[in-house]
Amino acid sequence: PMVVSIASGMVKVTDVQGKAVPGVTTSLVKATNTVSKAAVSDAKLAADGSLPKMAAGVYSLTLKVVPENKGVYSEQVTTRETTVTAKVAPKSAALYVTRSSKISDQDLKHLAKYPRSITEDLLVDESEHYLHLKFGLAGEGKKKPEVEPDQVFVQFTHVQKGKSAVFLAQASGNVYGLKMNLGGSDFTDNTFGPGLYHLSVIVGGALLEKSYNWKIAELQVKWPAESKPASAAEKALSAKPEISHIFQEAARTPNVLISLVFTLVVLAPLAIVYLGIDYLGLELRFPSGTQRLWAMGFLGSLVAYLVLNLLYFLVLNIFQALAGLSVVSVVATLAGNRALNFLNAARKAGGGSKKTD
Repeated sequence: PMVVSIASGMVKVTDVQGKAVPGVTTSLVKATNTVSKAAVSDAKLAADGSLPKMAAGVYSLTLKVVPENKGVYSEQVTTRETTVTAKVAPKSAALYVTRSSKISDQDLKHLAKYPRSITEDLLVDESEHYLHLKFGLAGEGKKKPEVEPDQVFVQFTHVQKGKSAVFLAQASGNVYGLKMNLGGSDFTDNTFGPGLYHLSVIVGGALLEKSYNWKIAELQVKWPAESKPASAAEKALSAKPEISHIFQEAARTPNVLISLVFTLVVLAPLAIVYLGIDYLGLELRFPSGTQRLWAMGFLGSLVAYLVLNLLYFLVLNIFQALAGLSVVSVVATLAGNRALNFLNAARKAGGGSKKTD
């Protein structure tokens, strides 16, 4: 079998061992741009097998190979893909270091032509924080570039630390530029502090003949420590203001004297009952027999009411208190009813006497 390959713009026909096959005729049947799907008109191979001149792009080529000795090799039609590149290179650059975000007539312009760099020492202090960079690209013969590069970046490389930060250059036709506030957070948060930086332009793309990394200038960046903007990491780790909360304001309470007077008023009926019994000469005693048990049960239920009321204020919630109250109420009702029935029966048996049990 024959092997058809394309290298350096040349079509080659070899055997499986890589040796050229003599006496073959190779022709270009069709050449189509894979992106636009447009066919190349009058596409023909040169006598030495070189491809026709085509615009930069990716092409699908249909090739026909006819061997001279058809007894050894057979005629074949095959398809190959090839990329046609274009020359796009940096042309020149202009660099300004200013005190404001706009360029004025008084600002000094630093110029450089590829591949040379700016020879002046550039020092940026606290009064000159803005950098303006403009640079152009040119195609072959210093004409307009045939294709636009896929990647155009401006790179700041910290010489001492060996680290780089890359920023996207903004395009305006064939001119690219970058405006950077060197004292602002866009620069300080993405670069590596004060020091000497190499300022470079990076140009690359799939359809470019080669990529470029052009060192334009050396830039000494410094600023006073007290005026250096804090980075995002420093802001995150800095001390925060103390947090104070008012969870709940204390409820307003009456004067202590008022509370004491209210307590005495509530307890006054108990004192009146105790003193009234003594004053009237009444005698209190428990009845005897079965009636005694019901009377004690009734009085016990009254004591339970008081204890339950105290526990409600100390430990019980309203549902627990209501549950206990329902039990005590049943005991109080049953015991009180039985005790009063015994007392009523005793009075009837005594013929209505005033004897009190």
